[in-house]
Amino acid sequence: MNFGEQQETERADPLAWLLALSGEGLAGVGLKRVAASVFSVAGGRGGRNAARSLKRALRLYFEAGDREKAWGVSNRLRHAAEGDPDTAFIMFSLAREGAGQPALCALQRTLLGSRNLQYIRLALSIPLMDGDSDTDYALLQETALFLESQPGARGASAFLSSDLVTWALMRCDFPAARRYLGVVQAHLDSGRYGIVGRSIGFHLLHWSGDEKAAGYALGNVISPPPPDARARRMAMPRRVDDGKIRIGYVSADFFARHATMKLLGNVLERHDRERFEITLFCLSPDDEIRQDDAEREKWGRAIDVKAMTDEEIAACIRENGIDILVDLKGYTINHRCRIFNLPSAPVHVAWLGYPAPALNVDLDYVIGDPFVLPDSARPDWQETFCRLPETYQPNDPVGRPPIAPAARADFGLPADRFIYASCNNPLKIVPRVIDLWCEILRRTPKSMLWLHSRGETQWRNLLREFARQGIAEERIVQMPFEGDYARHLNRMQLADVGLDTFPCNGHTTTSEQLWAGLPVLTVKGTHFASRVSESLLNAIGLPGMVARDDAAYLAQAVALYEDRELLARNRSALETGRFTRPLFDAERFCRHLETAYAMMAARARAGLQPDVIDVPVLPPREGSFEARAATAAAS
Repeated sequence: MNFGEQQETERADPLAWLLALSGEGLAGVGLKRVAASVFSVAGGRGGRNAARSLKRALRLYFEAGDREKAWGVSNRLRHAAEGDPDTAFIMFSLAREGAGQPALCALQRTLLGSRNLQYIRLALSIPLMDGDSDTDYALLQETALFLESQPGARGASAFLSSDLVTWALMRCDFPAARRYLGVVQAHLDSGRYGIVGRSIGFHLLHWSGDEKAAGYALGNVISPPPPDARARRMAMPRRVDDGKIRIGYVSADFFARHATMKLLGNVLERHDRERFEITLFCLSPDDEIRQDDAEREKWGRAIDVKAMTDEEIAACIRENGIDILVDLKGYTINHRCRIFNLPSAPVHVAWLGYPAPALNVDLDYVIGDPFVLPDSARPDWQETFCRLPETYQPNDPVGRPPIAPAARADFGLPADRFIYASCNNPLKIVPRVIDLWCEILRRTPKSMLWLHSRGETQWRNLLREFARQGIAEERIVQMPFEGDYARHLNRMQLADVGLDTFPCNGHTTTSEQLWAGLPVLTVKGTHFASRVSESLLNAIGLPGMVARDDAAYLAQAVALYEDRELLARNRSALETGRFTRPLFDAERFCRHLETAYAMMAARARAGLQPDVIDVPVLPPREGSFEARAATAAAS
């Protein structure tokens, strides 16, 4: 503090000035904690120089190693760190584990804009912001260019490329996506998987089909469980021994509008209550539950645990005597994966929410099927495979709206054109996919592409890329967001062929298209997320819509345009398969799932370690949907 500043402070608050002067003296003789407390008092008096005193207290507590006191001061400086990289550096160091994401995002912006390599590296130590802001996107690109220009910083620039791939794809900025993908892919091709070590795993699945890479994505990683975690769980005594198997489901998505419950709801209702007791450990937001019109009690007994600590949730799970605890979230938004690293239940299972290994989570099994979890994938998973015989994806044939007749004119579509459609999130449209789509359109001159988009930036960039590849704008039709779910499903049938994305397929979206009667063309995948459509197409009796590679995908898309009889046969098979094949048979699926649970529970009660479970195909039950379907097919 210079003399002029001292005079200004003295006029404003003489006591604050004396405290600050005393603090500097104490700091000068090495009494940092005492000096910090004096500065904290000075800052607490308010006034124009309060922030300066609090920043001094923050730094002194931080240098003295008193992180608890530093954290307390930092809470009083939330807005003062913007534009002050030195303060942001300390606050970010303290906040990585203790602060909410919005606070970290603001601090990241300040650190990235500092052009200080130490500060930038700290900002890059966790996944970057949320991808929504064009200003943030520009800042990240400028930071990448800066790092490339700094000797010894190109490794940090490469790390940043893995984040920028996602940010570019969120905007359908294909020139940038190609550039950053090239950097990341060069590392992966040479076995340098550390390039994705900070990536958010859920994002990585959208643009990398490398199953091994998914296990390296540490974006949401938690501390690993203790080495004896499984042994402690398996030794847990049963609280109730009445012959029932108690299943606990953990999710923040227990409301009807969420994609998970569009799939799972009817299966939960069909659980055999004589053999299974179902408890939902609910993390769902209150506003979603208030808006929900689902009869949630049909799914199971719900316990609201979102306000509890992880330890309290684990204790609640134990008190309810849960035998098998199923995580429906994985590393996705609002997850509480750490619950599974506490002694919660004898058996821990991952299913449905996250199609990749959940690194550092104490899980015994992952539920899949022979398509999404082939034997070749086993080395890349820490979870043991439990494979259902037909498909891993449940589907609700009751809660989903029935498909009603619809007309193209109602949705601005021409009656005389062949229409390809993509209903997936545009984040899944990687350069490889849009290049194939452009070639398909070039070879099918009277076709159009009906394309889902979520905003002006995406749509503008999509049209720009198609134009760059010689596709006229009038051949690309926007499929806007539709809030009416029944109307959304009904419009899908109006296309001729659904074009899948890869390496991340449509998941719920693919089953929705099949429910609507729209055949989907996909490519055989290389990791779980890229094999989902293959699983669903086989479960509904359309294995021929799974192309072996990109060239076959292109050829088949063109063949369906040129051979309308071939297209008609596929649509007819789909229409029949909706009511006779396993995909939309929730009763059959539930029986296979319950068999899987019974096999898991039997191993655990016998004291056996998890081993690969392949659930056998069960015979039709008399009078069931599947028995009636078999009779209809035979006749």
